[in-house]
Amino acid sequence: MTGVEEDWRDIPEWEGLYQASTLGRIRSRDRICRKLTKGGTLADFSLKGRILSPGYGKRTGYWLVILAGNGRKVTMPVHVAVCAAFHGPRPHKLDVAHLDGDRSNNEPSNLGYFTRSENLGHQIAHGTHLHGEKRWNARLTDDQVNDIVGMRRRGERNADIASIYPVTSEMVSHIMAGRRWSRVTGIQVTGG
Repeated sequence: MTGVEEDWRDIPEWEGLYQASTLGRIRSRDRICRKLTKGGTLADFSLKGRILSPGYGKRTGYWLVILAGNGRKVTMPVHVAVCAAFHGPRPHKLDVAHLDGDRSNNEPSNLGYFTRSENLGHQIAHGTHLHGEKRWNARLTDDQVNDIVGMRRRGERNADIASIYPVTSEMVSHIMAGRRWSRVTGIQVTGG
């Protein structure tokens, strides 16, 4: 521990059940729960609160916790929970952004609400915006995209190119028009 005092606040919509801290941690609170016994009756039992161990979301790159209570169970990114606890519920159509670009730094002072385009601008400035082959769901490598451009410029048909690579002929058209993979190809969007 760093010697810094840790302040805890309730997470909106999870008051009395879960809290977030100034160090970016999430904890459950001590509480009484009800459980259906084998005999079919309801019995109360106490549940001791604890610091939750977040799991890493491989697809998103964010730390996640599972919150459960009052008949619901939700997987929530830690940064979303911390931001809500310290900055209020998320306004409609705003993203939670990490100001320093470090997705593991979930301290409230590093989080804020921004529009999608502002958040994207932060990601580009930090170098954390995943595009092209760096995306988890990319079907092509940068080299393959450049090969597609070369093949098309040599006169090969979209359908023939699509039969070689894991894309549709429409995607080949999008690449050639600069609507996809333009950071790799340098092709600027032409027309609609």
